[in-house]
Amino acid sequence: MPKKKKKHKKNSQKTIKATTITKQDLETLLKDTKPSRVKKNEYLYEDAEQQVEEKMDVSLEQEAEKNTEEKKESLKKDLEELEISQEKVLESEVTEEKNLEDEIKEAKQQLEKQEEKIVDDTSLDLDELKDDEMDLTFISKRKAKKISKKKNDEKIMKDPKKENFEGLEEKEEKIYEPVKVSKSSKKIVIFLILVILLLSGFLAYHFVTFDHSEPRVETKIEEVVPENIVFLGDSITDFYDLDKYYEGYHVVNSGINGNQTDDILGDMNERIYQYNPSKVFILIGTNDLQHEKSVDEIIDNIKKIVEGIEENRPQTQIYIESIYPINNTDNEKIDQDMVGRRTNEDIKEINDKLESYCKEKNITYIDLYNLLVDDEDNLKEEYTNEGLHISDEGYEVITEKIKEYL
Repeated sequence: MPKKKKKHKKNSQKTIKATTITKQDLETLLKDTKPSRVKKNEYLYEDAEQQVEEKMDVSLEQEAEKNTEEKKESLKKDLEELEISQEKVLESEVTEEKNLEDEIKEAKQQLEKQEEKIVDDTSLDLDELKDDEMDLTFISKRKAKKISKKKNDEKIMKDPKKENFEGLEEKEEKIYEPVKVSKSSKKIVIFLILVILLLSGFLAYHFVTFDHSEPRVETKIEEVVPENIVFLGDSITDFYDLDKYYEGYHVVNSGINGNQTDDILGDMNERIYQYNPSKVFILIGTNDLQHEKSVDEIIDNIKKIVEGIEENRPQTQIYIESIYPINNTDNEKIDQDMVGRRTNEDIKEINDKLESYCKEKNITYIDLYNLLVDDEDNLKEEYTNEGLHISDEGYEVITEKIKEYL
């Protein structure tokens, strides 16, 4: 018996120790199907489960208390910050109100000084001066703005979690003080406007009544210098030694190397009108062909040259020479680059139209083309230097023909 009791004590110690076993160990014990162990195992399981639940309840309560304390601390800090910000806002408002009061006092002092000075100097109406010289509406506007801001801050303090963005745009707007113009300044402005209107009316009347277009040369000479002969053209005229071939005649060489019909039209005064010519011999157009102008365009420009002479120098006799032929044969003397794009077919077409125009306008047409060509319808080799320009022998033949009209 004593031995069994001893054994029982050992078993009870094991039972006490079993209270700390895990849930898995308890489930293993419960699987023991011995009747002697079932009740003990059930008791152990229930006791352990109850201890676990008690521990969980304690930990949950502790965690809840901890969270509550943290929230209280956080709210306390938020309230302290709001109080500090509210104090700062109130301090700034007090400071701004003081500044406004100082500004009002200073403005009133300035106004009083100005009133006293103006009354002494010019005896102006003080009430009128207040309206014209000083505008204090900005003060009332700033006060209204401060009141609006104060109300907005009160709303924020009542509901600190609610974000209030009202009035942000107003904070960013700049305040512009209105500018008043004195009566004397108004009078000056009105006077200047009237002067501008009068000048505008005068200028409009002047430009409508009088012709301000670019003046043309309208000096029409009734008495022309006797036998003042102008030769008008390009390089063929430019290289023509008029003093040599027209000794005893008053001649003017108005030929320029490389000229086209457009060049002459752009400089009629310098090329023709200034000489008050009694006669004009026109030879132009071969360089236009080189620059690929059409036949009709060349004819139209020559007609404009003639019309300009007739309008500005009506007593001048006009002579139109045919365009001279070219030679583009394979002869060693001929420079094909110099002859270029020119062809005798185009030249003859222009000459035919010029001849018809001269008959229509009763202008003298001088046919030198047929005088200078050979049997194959090319400029004679002895009459040219390189296929385009005229030799001395060619100029002698041309001079002999033109002298028939002098």
